[in-house]
Amino acid sequence: LPMARRSLSAALSGRLQERCKGEFGVFITLTYDRTKYAGPVDLYRRSAEEQHVPLFLRKVARFLREDIKGRWLCKLEFQKEGWVHWHILLLGVSKIPHAAIKRLWSHGHTWVSRLDKRTVRYTCKYAVKADQVPAWLYAERQRPPRAGRAAAGPWRLRQAAGAGGHRRHQVGAIEGEGVRHLR
Repeated sequence: LPMARRSLSAALSGRLQERCKGEFGVFITLTYDRTKYAGPVDLYRRSAEEQHVPLFLRKVARFLREDIKGRWLCKLEFQKEGWVHWHILLLGVSKIPHAAIKRLWSHGHTWVSRLDKRTVRYTCKYAVKADQVPAWLYAERQRPPRAGRAAAGPWRLRQAAGAGGHRRHQVGAIEGEGVRHLR
């Protein structure tokens, strides 16, 4: 990471770790089974049209039997050749069985780990990372992807101009009384 992004990542990581002190959470990665899609463009379009991640978050809330508003942070990442996957940080949850996450996400592979300093740093690094947006995305008539988003609550998003003037959102700061007061 260039120095400015590295320092922003470190600052976000420090703030997030401070706000989450004494809290627990999980770090979830969601990928797609590429054999189910004609290519990266098909995947991108279908994931947006079918609202894969918002539906997944609603399923998680139902599984947990609790409201998760204000407790998640989601980051889209483009892999090589334009394929997408997601990183989700969910606070206030000590554990979600991997089998449950796998059942709730029917689109591909899942990884779940406990939230710790390493996963907080990893999430913050990707929140400020300059996305390598695939060239085909510029031809899309849909609105450009939101590179990151968070539930309403202690996260404040700031808009930044991405490649080609596309908007993208990055986590700019954490505000409010702290995550532990949201439950």
